[in-house]
Amino acid sequence: MNDRGNIKWASLMLPEHVKMLQDFFEEEDTVDPSILSEDDSAEMEHTIQEAIHTSAAIEIDFKDNGTYKKTVGTIIKADLIGRQLNLLTAQNNKLKLRFDQIVSLRFHHK
Repeated sequence: MNDRGNIKWASLMLPEHVKMLQDFFEEEDTVDPSILSEDDSAEMEHTIQEAIHTSAAIEIDFKDNGTYKKTVGTIIKADLIGRQLNLLTAQNNKLKLRFDQIVSLRFHHK
């Protein structure tokens, strides 16, 4: 069966409705910033320090321009005062993340 998708309904929709639907689906891909509790923040800092000392790979879920992303890498540098993390990803790219971008992090198990 050959489905024409939205094309068959386009003649029944006003251009304003089409624009509104496009905006809706665009916004659906974004997320609101999450706020970590003090306990979560302390646990995150502890995991960061342990990962630095053991040179262990970590998995990080973070926000970038309102969307969730995930990466695996090792910590090159952690600035606990400036609240910033420098990573070397598994693809050998350098990545800088602010702590307020990080949603969660954990040790990476292969």
